[in-house]
Amino acid sequence: MRSNFVVSYLKRVSPERVDALKKAFPDADALFSTDLVLGEDDAVPNPRAARLALIGEAAARLQPDIEGLIQALRHRSRRIARLRLAGGLVAAVAGAVGAVMALMAGQLGLPKEGVAVVGSTVAMIGGLLTVFANHFERSENGVKYSAVELLPKLVEARASLARASLSVERDPVFPLGDVEIDSTLKLLDESAIEVVRLKYLAQA
Repeated sequence: MRSNFVVSYLKRVSPERVDALKKAFPDADALFSTDLVLGEDDAVPNPRAARLALIGEAAARLQPDIEGLIQALRHRSRRIARLRLAGGLVAAVAGAVGAVMALMAGQLGLPKEGVAVVGSTVAMIGGLLTVFANHFERSENGVKYSAVELLPKLVEARASLARASLSVERDPVFPLGDVEIDSTLKLLDESAIEVVRLKYLAQA
């Protein structure tokens, strides 16, 4: 089976670059095809130079998208952390205030019902902050995606893209083997899928 999702990604974000690659490598039609091939792929092997050009182009286009997602997730993570902290603090304060007011209710002449209402109201605010934090961890279609889990993956993907770009630049001096080229294309395919998925969730 062969699937060039990274080519689909490039066609979406920069179709003119895919056209330029096709013109530069007319004998590499299969490489720049977005068709899904099931079973054994009997296509003629794609030229090495075309595969390297695709790696360089894809890495260059994916890097800013991944960087943008990292920054957005960091911002989202900080906002959620603040809401959770505020909710915890309010809940703790509610318990302390409720206990103090209950002890001093007689001295202050406060009715027990009023003390209970105040304590419950403050506790409710803390609960609402926690609910808001949970809400911001989900897209509008209800899918939960945790910044804590995704950030390390995106940082690793960013590093992998940087290594891929460097490998292409150094290829004239330190040539990449076919296995390395194919594994890099597979990594770019996976990175493109993750970028499209997360951009969809961020907008959904």
